[in-house]
Amino acid sequence: MSESTPSQLTQAVLNQARALGADIAGVAAGSQLLAGPSYAVQPFMPTWDGTYAGRKMTAKSREVPPATPASVVVIGLAHPPEQPELDWWRAHIPSRTMGNVKLAEITKALASWLESEHGLPARDLAYYVEHGGVFLKDAASLAGLGVVGRNNLFLSRELGPWVRLRGVGVEAKLEPGRPLAWDPCEECPAPCREACPQGALDGYDPPWPEGAPAPLPGRDGGYRREVCNQQMKADLAAGQEITVPGRDRPSKQVFYCRRCELACPVGRSPGA
Repeated sequence: MSESTPSQLTQAVLNQARALGADIAGVAAGSQLLAGPSYAVQPFMPTWDGTYAGRKMTAKSREVPPATPASVVVIGLAHPPEQPELDWWRAHIPSRTMGNVKLAEITKALASWLESEHGLPARDLAYYVEHGGVFLKDAASLAGLGVVGRNNLFLSRELGPWVRLRGVGVEAKLEPGRPLAWDPCEECPAPCREACPQGALDGYDPPWPEGAPAPLPGRDGGYRREVCNQQMKADLAAGQEITVPGRDRPSKQVFYCRRCELACPVGRSPGA
């Protein structure tokens, strides 16, 4: 087991995450997550019934997990517009997107490294909270990797919204990052709202429940999950048979909407 200080261990973990392929990495304290905005608002959210990888699921959205890991290492993988295949999803086949496969490879390798090199219990966290995961956008914000924008997307200072997140739970107190004093939406004309084909960023539906905490992202933004899901269903129906990189036969791929993300100016170089 390592005799490193929390600060030294944290830096070693972040270095290892990047060496394994992460483009950004940071640490959030589990106790801070439980006190964060998403867990606070969770009991007020309507139950979501939908599909995941072709399977019918009912989200246990009102159940707050009894505990979170002592620390969550959040990693981010860049997803630039010129690599749409990272978001391709095989329809009706239990699978992950190609990007999530890469993320899981990194998080599982990082968890294995933490246990073998430092003797620390660690695990790759499920993507869905109701399946043992955490709210990744909250975790990434607490880790100082970026903020949640008015478009309900996580915005990285370096990568903008073109990033995919995953986490590793660690049963040790690593040194957490600090949230950024940064608001890229403050003077933005919000092209994301104009870009949404369903108008999912126009407000909250149903109206925000009386007595609930301030709505996320807590400014003048809004996000209607059910309306956004209508576009996801349309995307699913429009899936195409193609042969993806690394495979020798075609399969039906779903190209989910990224219009709000691609319209966001955050992270772009001047003139891009």
